Amino acid sequence: MSTYVFDQAWQKERARLSALESLFDHASRRILSDLGVGRGWRCLEVGCGAGGVALWLADQVGETGRVVATDLDTRFLEGHGRANLDVRAHNIVTDAIDEDAFDLIASRRAAESTYAGIVRLVEEAQRSKAPMSRLADRLALVFLGLTVVIAGAAWLWAGDPIRAVAVLVVVL
Repeated sequence: MSTYVFDQAWQKERARLSALESLFDHASRRILSDLGVGRGWRCLEVGCGAGGVALWLADQVGETGRVVATDLDTRFLEGHGRANLDVRAHNIVTDAIDEDAFDLIASRRAAESTYAGIVRLVEEAQRSKAPMSRLADRLALVFLGLTVVIAGAAWLWAGDPIRAVAVLVVVL
């Protein structure tokens, strides 16, 4: 029994992998660039998916470098056209790998999971609210407090709790 979370025979697997690439590859490439990946490097990408990072790495290491891209399902990297990119079906949990053969071993972290990506998108959307929306959000608590005070005053003035409820219903 496979412990892989997603069914690789799923018809929309390519779309799922492309979505993950659009969410995370830019940051991955930036991190790899900051590490100084360049000509002549020997790189391994574990869990290459559709191959966005592996193809980018192959371009960075040039003809003198080598990239090995591994995954359980490598069909999306077939016919990639890069002489310096070796694609292998590989299970990182059960299959051995010679770590010393590489200058760099790259893989996605749990922080780059689909769930974490959704959380980041929601947080980004919240930060990118229009200025008036942010102002309204800040003033909402003040407005609520003021409404409760007015409702309490109506109750005290009329001596009837129904007046307080009426104020709350009308104002909120």
